[in-house]
Amino acid sequence: MGQAICMRCNAPMDGEDVSGGDRVCRVCTSTLSSVLETLDLPAAYVNRDLTVMTSNLMFKKLFEKFTHDTRGLRLGEAMKCHGSSGYGRCGETSLCLHCGIKRMVDLAHITGEKFADIPLVLRDESGTEQLIRFSFTKAEDSILVMVKEETA
Repeated sequence: MGQAICMRCNAPMDGEDVSGGDRVCRVCTSTLSSVLETLDLPAAYVNRDLTVMTSNLMFKKLFEKFTHDTRGLRLGEAMKCHGSSGYGRCGETSLCLHCGIKRMVDLAHITGEKFADIPLVLRDESGTEQLIRFSFTKAEDSILVMVKEETA
């Protein structure tokens, strides 16, 4: 088996944990994390298969993952989505076929367009639905997902 290569900077990843298919080196993850912490909204960088590369503290607090690292989780797992709690991995279940968040991540990857203030329903682990506005921006090989929680 060959050496793992960072999908952002193409540097060899000597001895780094790349479990879950997350192939971003510590330097790139640190840089992405620094950028996210400057934002005034909950945000995460995800790759094409919805794996969270990094997220800011506001994102972790919003989805009650404050004590846990979101890196390596699928986006639905990090957001406590109903579809990824006991049904399988986020993006891989029959429930995901109708997921607006997954579709928007895919669309941003394919088109490279920015999608702002898109209202989508997130059903949490208990089945409660919440309307949340999301923004999706392609950033090289990843998508910046920003969350604006609805107040109404």
